[in-house]
Amino acid sequence: ALPWLTARLRYLMPRWDAPADPQIVSIEASPKNIQLETAADFHRVIAIVRMKDESTHDVTKLAKCTLEEPSIAKLDGSRLTPVSDGTTVLKIDYRGLSAEVPVTVKDAENERLVSFQFDVMPVLTASACNTGSCHG
Repeated sequence: ALPWLTARLRYLMPRWDAPADPQIVSIEASPKNIQLETAADFHRVIAIVRMKDESTHDVTKLAKCTLEEPSIAKLDGSRLTPVSDGTTVLKIDYRGLSAEVPVTVKDAENERLVSFQFDVMPVLTASACNTGSCHG
């Protein structure tokens, strides 16, 4: 047996529909609310469970995520994209616990214009070209 593997297996989390675990205290979603603006916008959601020993586990891929109104936004894994203007709720279920995230969509049919802040600066930052000696 591989001792490091045995220790790691103890912390693997099961799927959302497994029986409730008394060691899990709460589930939290991040972000707490989502606003999608324009057709190009998207957001990812992360689901975290907090255990009695204060440790946390990312259960995003193991949780069941559903939208109350799928005609407002589309959910693909943990990625939300706009469909039409309106509001809905993203519900995240994991082993008997749930969290809800309000989702607001506006201007879903409008294309977003190219923006220096949202389109150019991330490229400069990622390539370390946003300093004063370069393109800062």
